[in-house]
Amino acid sequence: MNFFDPTTFYTLHEAFYRTGRAMFGSTWQGSEVWSQPKGDPAELTLERASKLKVLGALEDEVAPLYAQTKAIHPSEVREAAHEALQPLYKQRYELTDWLHHYPTTYDSFIKSTEAFERRQQVEAELRKAFESQALYLTYRDGLTITWNNFKDDPQFRLFCDLSIVRITRPYGGGPRRFPAYIARKAFDDWVLRFRADTSDPSDLSTEEQARLWFLEQVKQVGPKRQFFEQTQETARARFPDLSKRAFRRIWDNHAPGHWKDGGRPKKE
Repeated sequence: MNFFDPTTFYTLHEAFYRTGRAMFGSTWQGSEVWSQPKGDPAELTLERASKLKVLGALEDEVAPLYAQTKAIHPSEVREAAHEALQPLYKQRYELTDWLHHYPTTYDSFIKSTEAFERRQQVEAELRKAFESQALYLTYRDGLTITWNNFKDDPQFRLFCDLSIVRITRPYGGGPRRFPAYIARKAFDDWVLRFRADTSDPSDLSTEEQARLWFLEQVKQVGPKRQFFEQTQETARARFPDLSKRAFRRIWDNHAPGHWKDGGRPKKE
């Protein structure tokens, strides 16, 4: 059994926060994960319930037609059923897409249209990353969610505020909700795409600034080996608020393999 080390992952909430900070800089408040649009949230709840009801009726139409596509039926029956299913599949996709892209509001308490729009944009970027496999969502004790197998399932949901994922109930029963994580190194590399939108370095945390500096050092030094103690000393001189633990995370996640080889630097 593989050892699962949660310290090499961000929780879903942490990834949400860091993505928002990278995308919006000083505009990001950090409380967007609990935001909802202004107005009566009951209207949104009713709209969601209405779409779920339509989706349920749609599934009742799909089930018998899908059964007719099996090999036990004559080819003309299978072809007719397959043709009849296409518009239903399209409608089902549109409904599940709406349900997944519009966050729930019953657990939200900050009424701000602007914050809610930022929340939606961040969640949309994370979903795109999962769908393109730029990032992988890990749950339970290290299992990976195959996003495209779950994304059209109305029972499947991400709860960024709670850092959990809800999956389809397993056959035979069992839990449906699990802690959700994203690998730190993969996320740190992915989130750099938004840094161009953040022109002011003060918008970044000390650790984020140090990480960007470290990545630049890796590029500049090339094949020449660097040593942990010396690099840490340089980094902490440049970023006085950088803790030893934070630098260790940066080193572990981003130092090239030959920098980590055993041995101490030779004295001049």
